[in-house]
Amino acid sequence: MDIAVFDETIKKLSRKISERQNDNEYKLETEEATKSALVVPFIRALGYDDTDPKDVIPEYDADIKGKKGEKVDYILRKNGQNILLIECKKISTDLAKDHKAQLKRYFEQTGCKFGLLTNGIDYHFFTELDKPNVMDEEPFFTFSLPQIKPKQIEALRQFAKESFDGDKIRDEATVLKYSSKFFAYISQQLKEPTEEFTKFVIKQNYEGSLTAKVSTNFGQLVKQAVVETIDARIQEVLDKAKGDVAQKSTIEKTVESESNAKSDSAGIVTTEEEIEGFNIVRAILRQYFPAEKIVMRDMKSCCLVLFEDSVRKPIARMYFNDLAHLSLGLINQDKTEDKFPIASVDEIFKHADRLIATAKSYESVAVPA
Repeated sequence: MDIAVFDETIKKLSRKISERQNDNEYKLETEEATKSALVVPFIRALGYDDTDPKDVIPEYDADIKGKKGEKVDYILRKNGQNILLIECKKISTDLAKDHKAQLKRYFEQTGCKFGLLTNGIDYHFFTELDKPNVMDEEPFFTFSLPQIKPKQIEALRQFAKESFDGDKIRDEATVLKYSSKFFAYISQQLKEPTEEFTKFVIKQNYEGSLTAKVSTNFGQLVKQAVVETIDARIQEVLDKAKGDVAQKSTIEKTVESESNAKSDSAGIVTTEEEIEGFNIVRAILRQYFPAEKIVMRDMKSCCLVLFEDSVRKPIARMYFNDLAHLSLGLINQDKTEDKFPIASVDEIFKHADRLIATAKSYESVAVPA
């Protein structure tokens, strides 16, 4: 699976759904409207063909004793096996309330090991961690698509058709379930510390007897300490961001100054390793871009690989002047650089996903050269 393509597909869907949520003229008042406008695009984003019954079966029969006409909204399939059942509710449904009774019945009837309850906005994934063949009461993975976070996209990749591995997902489900619980608990404590949490903090730091008066007196201090800790952390992030901007500015100025002096070729020697490295990067990107869009520009400090020959669109920097210590610089979205030592130019292939993602980020963005 091309990770960069998958991630961008989910991000685009997230943006589209966010726009639709805020469009007063865009009304989804029924379950069917929610399914066609929101859920089907999500299924496609995972790589399943909703027109192919080998991939997706809508309205799957799930009759059980005493209940006829039971239908699962969608069953996703792979290699002839039912792998994920999807129960849809209309967009206005609050999934936090108990709406999983149907899903639980279908889970036991269809042979699927994973169930998804969704209203097209919120997605709740269930499995059988607590008891074999019985769906858990709580989801192990949840997210809101318009506000989906990078870590959640990373977890969602497991459900893409190309990478789906039920055993692997079950192995990681416990981690997903409890990491999200811990995050929610800590977030709540940072917002409004409970009495239990406050007492715990006091006990760790106060040597005297923990009386009701002590708890009351120190309770406010704990809350204040929480607020100050958050403020300090925010300041650290802001300071780092300023440093990154300064680093970015320095890198771009260095590139521009050396680039502007490129007509003076004294001291610049393009090595065979640089040419070979450039050809490897170009070969990686040829499946997405015409060869002429990927350009090499050699300088004294490094050899640049640029998109559309623009120093504002660096794809990579090759530090190959010292053949005993080769390094490859990969560019982040904020134009800062991650530098990796490599044993040989062939190791550039190991960084194909990063190179493709960087190049694609420039494809639709107009940046002055």
